[in-house]
Amino acid sequence: MTRFFTRVAAAWGPREGFAWLATSLIVVLFLIEFSQPIVQADDAFISYRYALNLAHGNGLVFNQGEYVEGFTNLLWTLLVAAFIKIGVHAPAAGQALSLLFGAGSLLLLHIYVRCLLPRRFAWIAAAAPAVLLASNSFACWMSTGLETPMVLFLTIAALLAFDRGRQITLAWMCVLALLCRPEGGLLAAVLLGVPWLQTIRRGPRTARRLATATLPPLIFAAALVALTAFRLIYYHDYVPNTFHAKVGQAAVGLGWIYLEKFLLDGSLLLLPGAVLAAFTEPRLRVPLLFVLATIIYVILIGGDVFTHGRFLLPIMPVLLAGVITTVPWLRARSRAGAWAMALTLPGAALIYLYVIIPLPVAPGFGEYGYAASLPFPQSGKREEAKRHYFFVRDEKRIVRDLADKIRAAEPGAKLIACIGIGKMGYYNMDFVILDMVGLTDRHVAESQRRIANTFVVPGHSRTDSDYILSRRPDVIILPNIGALGANRLPAEVDMLGNPKLPESYRFVSDGGFWVRK
Repeated sequence: MTRFFTRVAAAWGPREGFAWLATSLIVVLFLIEFSQPIVQADDAFISYRYALNLAHGNGLVFNQGEYVEGFTNLLWTLLVAAFIKIGVHAPAAGQALSLLFGAGSLLLLHIYVRCLLPRRFAWIAAAAPAVLLASNSFACWMSTGLETPMVLFLTIAALLAFDRGRQITLAWMCVLALLCRPEGGLLAAVLLGVPWLQTIRRGPRTARRLATATLPPLIFAAALVALTAFRLIYYHDYVPNTFHAKVGQAAVGLGWIYLEKFLLDGSLLLLPGAVLAAFTEPRLRVPLLFVLATIIYVILIGGDVFTHGRFLLPIMPVLLAGVITTVPWLRARSRAGAWAMALTLPGAALIYLYVIIPLPVAPGFGEYGYAASLPFPQSGKREEAKRHYFFVRDEKRIVRDLADKIRAAEPGAKLIACIGIGKMGYYNMDFVILDMVGLTDRHVAESQRRIANTFVVPGHSRTDSDYILSRRPDVIILPNIGALGANRLPAEVDMLGNPKLPESYRFVSDGGFWVRK
């Protein structure tokens, strides 16, 4: 054992050993911070209800007997179901998985950046996990119960496999990323597709080389075919139902706002280093294409209803690697330039934690309302980021109190129509949930109904009040007519403007919902 540690010390040297110690402390800080009780996002509970039904033998469904794929995180949902099967509650499973993949991401990021650096500068790899931990995007999405920590981990694992030339491992990392989120296809298209096209362009000298170059994309293609076949057989659709619910209504301008918000929160300082790395570090050119492809994709789909760059967090490892790898290159040419580039890392971290840059944003994208209220060195921005802004509520008390009021006002209520379906559905498994924005309802997801002067964001833009009323729900969870705020969703305006609602339902002011007459 002594010889082993002696060899490790000789291979690392004191500076690299110190870097690993720093990263270890960063991981410990992460585990301490995020092992505290958290309030998880409503959408996480959509997956939890699917997982709970699966674990109890009812199938991978939201409502028993309704085969609709209302989630986009198959692998994450299956892992949560496995935890439920052994007696762990779904929210606890989501938090445990977030801790596992969050800590793994910090460690793997150190390894990835270390591989890109000359041995003399290997010790500065510890800066990457430090800045990542400071970012509000990381802080937010490690505490929602959603699959983003796993996506981040698999992205870094794929980047590491790509850098080391392990194409088969890369293919399987891309497959796992695809099973976790549809954006895994984008990762595969760049990291697997570009090298394959380069090989074809150069012209492989032998059939064996061609087969070797083609095998990784074929592995991914076979997995994609298998996943599509499963969807077609089990859910009778080629894509998740959420694709129909989310794609095609949000304006491209919202995507630009989403990107601008992410960059001005601190990540903008990382862009110069990443751009310079495209010219100075050949090993980062393909990963930087992944960054570009992700940015274009986010803009085209109109961003996300959630704040803090959920879809942009996976590009941060490449941005950080770009900044850090340019420091040795600049060091050989200009010490001042190297110092300036190196200082962008703590600069970004300080902006993440303390600096609020005003940004005219679209309604609902959120601002830091009380971020400066905590005394230094505490970070109000970080605490607010972990609260996930406007879309998180007390997952037990409020939802269960509302369910109790529903049962009191309408004994035997079974079919409940609502917009926030996650926690209401998970904590009340006896309710059949009718999703008014269509995430778990095929008809609403494919509706082309348009409502003027409403707040249109991905995933909350579909509506069909006539269809909802035709299903004769026992209860519709909506405020009274005239009680809507400024950011009105199409489903809210559509339903409250439908004359059939007051004809067939009465409003229960004590509960904030409508009961069928």
